Amino acid sequence: FTVSSDSPATVTFYVSSGGTGDLSVDIDWSGAPAGFSISTTSPVSVSAGEDANSSLLVSVTTEVASGTYQFNVSGTDSSSGLSDQFTLTAHVSQQAAVRLLVASDSLAVSTRAQSTFTATVVNDGNEPDSFALDASALPAGWSGSVNPDSVADLDPGDTADISFSVT
Repeated sequence: FTVSSDSPATVTFYVSSGGTGDLSVDIDWSGAPAGFSISTTSPVSVSAGEDANSSLLVSVTTEVASGTYQFNVSGTDSSSGLSDQFTLTAHVSQQAAVRLLVASDSLAVSTRAQSTFTATVVNDGNEPDSFALDASALPAGWSGSVNPDSVADLDPGDTADISFSVT
């Protein structure tokens, strides 16, 4: 299953009673890395010879890097102690997210004079990322530049300062 910080996943599974008695199965999980949040409704009541479905709600924080992770799900009958387990594989999606922070939403500019302001690029994603910046969307008669015009390999949560000049 696939999960990301903005899209939790619901994983449905079945608990079976192949015997002659009813079961009250406590569901638990183990081995999930930091940043995973897993919840379930437990115990699951299963009538003799029947199946009952249950589910896990799996979510991750933005700090969990994209990749493949495994964790175990177990079920134990509260009266007999019978148990079983299985392994789930979660695919965490890469999340690209960037913010551009500026100190002010306006900049005083004089005719034929250069004005410069600084800004901060913030990588809000869950993987290192690179960003390209340009000053091409200016009104006719204006010119501009960005320095640096790219930021390479910015780790999640890290920032880089840039300057933007217009004439």
